[in-house]
Amino acid sequence: MPAIKELSLTPDTVKDILQGNGAPCISLFMQTEQKGPGVQQNSIRFKNLLTQAKRKIEDAGHKRALGDQVEAARKSMLEDWNFWQHQRQGLAVFLREQGAAYVRCEHPLENRVEISSEPVITPLVHEIQQSTDFFLVVVSRKACRVIRGNQATAEQVDLPDLPESLEAISPAEQGRGFDLHSFRTDRPAGSGGETATPHGHERPDDDEMIRRYLRMIDDQVEDVVPGKETPVVFCGVKELFAMYRDVTQLKSLYGESVEGNFDRSTVGELHHIAWPVVSRAISQRLQHDLDRLDRADGQHVLHEFNEIVRAAELRAIDTLFVTRLGPSDPGNESEQQQFDHLIRETVRNSGTIRVVDNPVNGKSCTALLRFPLPRE
Repeated sequence: MPAIKELSLTPDTVKDILQGNGAPCISLFMQTEQKGPGVQQNSIRFKNLLTQAKRKIEDAGHKRALGDQVEAARKSMLEDWNFWQHQRQGLAVFLREQGAAYVRCEHPLENRVEISSEPVITPLVHEIQQSTDFFLVVVSRKACRVIRGNQATAEQVDLPDLPESLEAISPAEQGRGFDLHSFRTDRPAGSGGETATPHGHERPDDDEMIRRYLRMIDDQVEDVVPGKETPVVFCGVKELFAMYRDVTQLKSLYGESVEGNFDRSTVGELHHIAWPVVSRAISQRLQHDLDRLDRADGQHVLHEFNEIVRAAELRAIDTLFVTRLGPSDPGNESEQQQFDHLIRETVRNSGTIRVVDNPVNGKSCTALLRFPLPRE
């Protein structure tokens, strides 16, 4: 069995989890402790869940296909003391013949073991929806950086093809133009004096060179931003932000920037400065989707569960709104399997899932469609 790999949870990595050949899969979820005496319970809880998994695969007749995976997980994870000392609030583990992966989650997960033909991802919906992941694009004429982070931490992304500065892509242009956060002095032809061109006034050729610089940055950022859900916040002077908005191909660029010059700011300082803007970008995603639902006509909204499942299978769901991650009767295994199938198909086909506090139009499950369903 290949080594068990860790995944960062994004819509794209969830789709990677769902890829497979239909072979049986163990989906294991558990609550984990981050510190204190409870940390010692992490490995014990995992051992108990592996025992449950072993019993379930024997009952389901999958011992030959999945028994080795359970044993490999027992050896590689259960005995790794350092691994259990560095957990978050939840752990999801997926074991199948062609590979295995785990995800450390920021939100607690209920202990659960499922054996099915496809991975179960329903318990991860809260984690995806409430993700605090973000990217910062930090740009000036003299430097640019891309920073990946979440509410707790941040780090600079290593992008070898990211231009170091405007001057680095246009040596012939060095000395021309000016910093967008300063004055420029020009010496007029035939004059011994100098004139100052104030902030925000550029020569036309400077504008085009800056746009080229920003497009090169955007190409690199596009390669590392996962999908349309993770917000991207621009950090720089407002003139550069206006130009970047014109050239970017990013779907998740937030409409508000962090204004200033941050050439000398550390990653930690940028994280602290940018977080208020990032948090607004994260909180506005749900309201934006609810507003779109309010504006939609009747042909693009479904409330009946079986029709919603059909829409998911036809790749028609844009956004799924649910009040809970399961059927009204948690003990109904058949309904739970249907709900898990709905979640899988929605995510697999790049739909968004929103868990809302209150029912939409009195319904616990509502779908906003990309296109009206064809009649059966």
